[in-house]
Amino acid sequence: MPIEDQIAVRQALKRLNDMQRRVIYLIFYRDLTQQQVAKEMGIGQRRVSRLMHRGLQSMAEYLA
Repeated sequence: MPIEDQIAVRQALKRLNDMQRRVIYLIFYRDLTQQQVAKEMGIGQRRVSRLMHRGLQSMAEYLA
């Protein structure tokens, strides 16, 4: 990935709230499943799914 894109993704991640950022980090950087993330964070899998969806949606809007 070009350095400009890496910088843009980092900036988009910084705009997320802490929970969204952590979920996205655990799923995409640590390669955990939503179920594993839910267990690690002490929340339900459905909440993990919503946090991931909203976080990715926010990032997509920022990067568009």
